[in-house]
Amino acid sequence: MEAVLPDFLRMVSENLKGGMPFERALWSSIRPEFGILANEIRLASKKVITGQDIGEALKSFTEKYDSPMLRRSFDLIIEGIKGGGKTADVIDRVIDTIEETSELKADMAATNLSYVIFVVIIVLVVSPGLFTLSFQFLTVLQNIGARIGGATGGGEAAGVNLPIDFGDLSIQPEVFQGFSINALLVIAFVASMMISMIQKGSIKAGVKYIPLLMTGAVLMYLVMMFFATRLFSGFVT
Repeated sequence: MEAVLPDFLRMVSENLKGGMPFERALWSSIRPEFGILANEIRLASKKVITGQDIGEALKSFTEKYDSPMLRRSFDLIIEGIKGGGKTADVIDRVIDTIEETSELKADMAATNLSYVIFVVIIVLVVSPGLFTLSFQFLTVLQNIGARIGGATGGGEAAGVNLPIDFGDLSIQPEVFQGFSINALLVIAFVASMMISMIQKGSIKAGVKYIPLLMTGAVLMYLVMMFFATRLFSGFVT
């Protein structure tokens, strides 16, 4: 109804400018393409014909739906009718406000979608990629250190004096891999909460995203690890 409301009100305004009373302008603006809104206005118009106040008929219609825009729009129109001013001018201003609000909502939706896409890319691509590269770097470094340590006798052999001994790294690749998976699960959990706040404004709504992002992040990490291990195999053999 919010989508067709500006078009309906525009027709009402044109009918008013053509000299119709407000009740007749409402009835004449009813079109099948307005769907539920047309049915509700038709029902409200019938109530007015049977003697009910136009303001009460419209107010009872707007209270049926959880639409602040619908309620505010018709409340302003009702106040305009009671104030005795030019109702057509009031409706025109209401239409302008609705269209500006719709544009702002569209801009906000596009911005929110960009934020969501950015967070998803971080969780499913960037984080697994960085952990994969770190693991491969650690493996290569360990292998090179072991070779250097074995060839030089710990850095001091045949007159060779190396300032750094790579032979014994404090972080083992297997431990780092387990840490990476746990870290990805935590990142995915936090990202789910962030997406929920961006889209719904509530952390609770992010529960449904948790298993999806967690599973996706770990799977991407394993896939990247598979291909990266093959790619870096020449450095560790």
